[in-house]
Amino acid sequence: MIKKELIEIEKEAKELSLNNPNVTYYIIDKKYGKPKCYSISWLAMQKINNEKYYPVCTYQNGVRH
Repeated sequence: MIKKELIEIEKEAKELSLNNPNVTYYIIDKKYGKPKCYSISWLAMQKINNEKYYPVCTYQNGVRH
C-alpha cells in the first residue's frame, strides 16, 4: 500500500522540478515516518545513512527516475 503522503510529496517534487529546471529532487521515506523531499543530495544521503530512511525516487525536469 502506498502512503498518501508519498503520493503528495511526489506530486510536489514533480511540480518543483518543472519550475526549477536542472535541479534534482530526492524523495526519501521511512517505514513509520513521513516522506521527505530534498534538493541537496548530501542531505538526503545523510538521512538515509543515519536515520533509517530509504530512497524512493528522484525527479529532474518533471521526469521520475
